[in-house]
Amino acid sequence: MSTIVALENAEKSYPLGSVVVQALRGIDLTIEAGEFTSIAGPSGSGKTTLLNLVGCVDVPTVGSVRIDGRATESLSDAELTRLRLHKLGFIFQSFNLVPVLNVYQNVEFPLLLQGGVSAATRRERVCPLSSSIDPVSSPAFIASGAPSRAPWSPDPESFLRTSPPRIWTRSPARTFSI
Repeated sequence: MSTIVALENAEKSYPLGSVVVQALRGIDLTIEAGEFTSIAGPSGSGKTTLLNLVGCVDVPTVGSVRIDGRATESLSDAELTRLRLHKLGFIFQSFNLVPVLNVYQNVEFPLLLQGGVSAATRRERVCPLSSSIDPVSSPAFIASGAPSRAPWSPDPESFLRTSPPRIWTRSPARTFSI
């Protein structure tokens, strides 16, 4: 197996006025390809800080974080952006979708950022994903109640509307504790 994530003595501190808050202290962690790993702990224990380091959103104050063999603390912002784009994927607690885009466009967006993916290939990859998502659950739709284009419909003028906004689900919600 190959190591995809490796933290060695990773620490992260944040200045808060005249005080320095130590969010992580001496974390050693290795995740191999194919492993399923969960991060658990009480509020304030550093779970989000750890995920920010692994997700290349932040770099350690001390120690090393390696993603796919690359030490993140030595990478430029542009290199970190490319690493996030091509090597990492997160499912956030909140949707983190672009509210002005419809479901299809939000699913397609990372493929556009990566470049080199033809429109036909994007459509082939996005349609099965976007059609399995309940369009009414689109954050833009929930937040505004405004019409949301139904991208999987053959009718380009198709819109969905609810007033007041509401969430629809096709199966019971499942909650996972981390």
